[in-house]
Amino acid sequence: MHTPTSTHPNLRRHLPLAAALSLCTAAALLSACGTPDDDAPGAKTGQGAVNLTVDKALQAKLPPDLRAKGSVDVAAVSDYPPLSFSGEGSTTIVGFNIDFLNAAGRLLGLTFNPKDTSFDSLIPSLQSGRVVLASGGATDTLEAEKATILVDYLKTGAQLSVKPGNPKKITSLDAACGQKVATLAGSVRYMTALQAATKKCQDSGKPPIQISTFKTADQGMLALTSGRVDAKFDSSIAAAYRIEVGQKIELAGPAYLQTHIGFQVAKGRMPLALALQDTFQKLIDNGTYKTLLDKWKIRGAVDRIEINATSKTASPTPTTSEG
Repeated sequence: MHTPTSTHPNLRRHLPLAAALSLCTAAALLSACGTPDDDAPGAKTGQGAVNLTVDKALQAKLPPDLRAKGSVDVAAVSDYPPLSFSGEGSTTIVGFNIDFLNAAGRLLGLTFNPKDTSFDSLIPSLQSGRVVLASGGATDTLEAEKATILVDYLKTGAQLSVKPGNPKKITSLDAACGQKVATLAGSVRYMTALQAATKKCQDSGKPPIQISTFKTADQGMLALTSGRVDAKFDSSIAAAYRIEVGQKIELAGPAYLQTHIGFQVAKGRMPLALALQDTFQKLIDNGTYKTLLDKWKIRGAVDRIEINATSKTASPTPTTSEG
């Protein structure tokens, strides 16, 4: 995977694939760990969920070309568990995003076909017309909204991870002065937060945070578990999921930089974005969304599906707590 550059409107995180696959054996919901075609429209979604069959009213909202075609190719990353990933030795992309799209497909009478696409190729794929939809866990920022339409379906923030027992007693960014903190290279929002905290340390006469950047989140996690750094600053969804699948870390302090993440729709395809918004909302209302969040051990649920939520927020500055 190419690391996102400082000017790229997307922000991404990466988790260990082997660990992520451990949940698949325990889950028997929706598409589980099979291919998207394993579940035909109308099949049961699993424990506590509802039967999903074509909703004619929702289907009528689709752009005519997609409704006639009956399928949509999706540019999807394959290295971002629990949202969109494939295991070692497999080319099948699975995860929450894929299950959520499969459920939406049942309501719309569509088949969503994930196409393995590197993170830095998602927006070019949309802009070139190769695909009209992308699944990469994109952060909804004002910059991202200039390039694509964001259909927001989760909230995420950034949080510190530390070794068990928190030996350096790092309870917040303010308490990280003089400590070694890892983050993902190219993650502008994370780096900005760390640099601001470092300046605060120095202004208070304390030593600066020693920031280390790594090309992948796995490299940063290895640095933490091996003791080369004292903490890691990364996605709160990713950190919580790492703990769920058995990584020997713990969360420290509050979540920062709360914001939405969304599916990306090509500019000029607002009718598709609106159809997805209404369909995803129905999946929230009928309980399918919660079932899938529980399956993939994801925090950060939303009550309403929004389009370009960041630009609609009166004060777009993220808060320091995660709902």
